[in-house]
Amino acid sequence: MPKEAIEETVERALASRAAMARMMAVAGHDLKQPLHVAILSLARAAEAGVSSATADRLRVALDAMKRLGSELDDLARLSQKDETLQPRRQNLLLAPVLERLEWIGDSTLKLAASSFR
Repeated sequence: MPKEAIEETVERALASRAAMARMMAVAGHDLKQPLHVAILSLARAAEAGVSSATADRLRVALDAMKRLGSELDDLARLSQKDETLQPRRQNLLLAPVLERLEWIGDSTLKLAASSFR
């Protein structure tokens, strides 16, 4: 492949990456406000005197929404980084992770609602 073609391909890739970073920043920003409203609504509903089973389900949904917000923030930060990310390997004890799981129904697992507080 000629040097000019390689340079043009690299330039297009960098422009595409910059466009994606801008799109991620705009999308993340646009999603944060309605997400925040949903989080507040779920929190209020969970405290509104509903049954404990309903409150537990609302808390699970609330935790999922909070994680989504955090992941949007992570995506925005990562899309702005110029350097290549390197994985950091480390040992992980599985017992604490497995303790956060609870059985619901026949063979379904979910993360315990209290595990993300």
